[in-house]
Amino acid sequence: MPRATHFDAAALLRKAEAAGDADLDLAPTALAFSMIDLPQSGDADSYMAHLTALGAATRASCAKGFSLPEALARVLVGEYGYHGDIDTYDDIANADLASVIDRRKGIPVSLGILFIWAARQAGGTAKGLNVPGHFLLAAGIKGEEYIIDPFNGGRQLDDEDLHALLQRMYGRGQSVPEPRDLPRMSDRAVLIRLLNNIRTRVRERSDHVHLFEIVGKMMRLSPRDAELWYERGISAAAIERPAAAIEAIERALALAPDAHWRGDAARTLAGLRRSLN
Repeated sequence: MPRATHFDAAALLRKAEAAGDADLDLAPTALAFSMIDLPQSGDADSYMAHLTALGAATRASCAKGFSLPEALARVLVGEYGYHGDIDTYDDIANADLASVIDRRKGIPVSLGILFIWAARQAGGTAKGLNVPGHFLLAAGIKGEEYIIDPFNGGRQLDDEDLHALLQRMYGRGQSVPEPRDLPRMSDRAVLIRLLNNIRTRVRERSDHVHLFEIVGKMMRLSPRDAELWYERGISAAAIERPAAAIEAIERALALAPDAHWRGDAARTLAGLRRSLN
């Protein structure tokens, strides 16, 4: 039984903030975003033990002669039962890695993070692919690279499969890139994509408390994103935190003085300042 590494959410997030576009401990860092607001407990280490077991089992399958895609599918899908959540796709739990591990189901990017982790732990390489509307990954080992769909049973896509999928994603009549030309995503970009799924869902619900929290998490990875600062300010104002709202909107305006929302931001800022007088 592999020995799990002690889980330290705060240290993982500090490392992610400083890493730029370098590879991260991707799944543990995604888990850190799930756990950072919770008291550190044995539960956190049990999630890390699960990730360690996924990696060890994938490595063992590769050692038995299975290809990397076969090993990933055998372990994550066959042994541990991970699958795409078709029935409740928009459930916020599908973008929270701790919940994905608990429920054994998720959306493409959250499942993809587990596949990337397991592939790297098995000695391979793996990167997310920046495909609109669907998350795929490119995983390689011993000079071979494979395109894998983590949402659909870890299926390996050949060129024909991938071209058909890309046509659906990009739209009929649009130029579709060749598989080798699909842009690889940094781990930072993958995490932002994961968190943005939560952001979109809480925004749709006008849940300003959770929107304030999730935007704050995203800002740890993208601290100069003016749109995030502006949304942080608007959500702070909605939950009656005027000082935080003023600080965030001022920062947004400083970062993007020509933004299309500048007028709205300035009017909101003036109103907030009057409310403190």
